[in-house]
Amino acid sequence: LTTNNDQSLFHYFDHILGLCLTAQQCRQVHAQVLLSDLIYRSGSLTASFVSVYSRLGLLLDARNVFETVSLVLRSDLRLWNSILK
Repeated sequence: LTTNNDQSLFHYFDHILGLCLTAQQCRQVHAQVLLSDLIYRSGSLTASFVSVYSRLGLLLDARNVFETVSLVLRSDLRLWNSILK
């Protein structure tokens, strides 16, 4: 279950992630999200990480993000679309 505060954080991190131009920037945002535990509760945010890592050519990182999410989140179509692109 997510709260309004969680939703605000999802949108914030998703926006910041979209601004990342380098692997280092993406990994820094990823570290902050991991500290907040949000990535384990949002298929959309997880899909964004997979997409950005893939866009930056970091396919191992993209796969690692995909493989670390719960089975519940793996049923999210956005996540599957991002890994298949």
